[in-house]
Amino acid sequence: MPAGETTMRLVLDTNIIVSGLLWRGPPRAILDHARSGRVTLFTTPALLAELDDVLTRPKFDVRLVSAGVVPAELVHGFAALCAIVRAASIPPVIVQDPDDDEVLA
Repeated sequence: MPAGETTMRLVLDTNIIVSGLLWRGPPRAILDHARSGRVTLFTTPALLAELDDVLTRPKFDVRLVSAGVVPAELVHGFAALCAIVRAASIPPVIVQDPDDDEVLA
């Protein structure tokens, strides 16, 4: 990256991360950009715990087996791409899905 150029800073929702980790397409491209340093990803311990929880759902079993990975490997690999920060304290914003408040925070 040229001197003085800044990267885009992103916090990804868990469904985008899962899509990027398990399939190809735009979510995978975001993770590839993080690997190359074109974007900087941020996450929190709570978001990593949510990612681990989602990846252990039975609906992903076949995909994980075919990829030859276990959820913990994917969570650790994703965490290695990110700056892990502490979320700010914010009042509830998304009534329909309170877990998404962690992304906003």
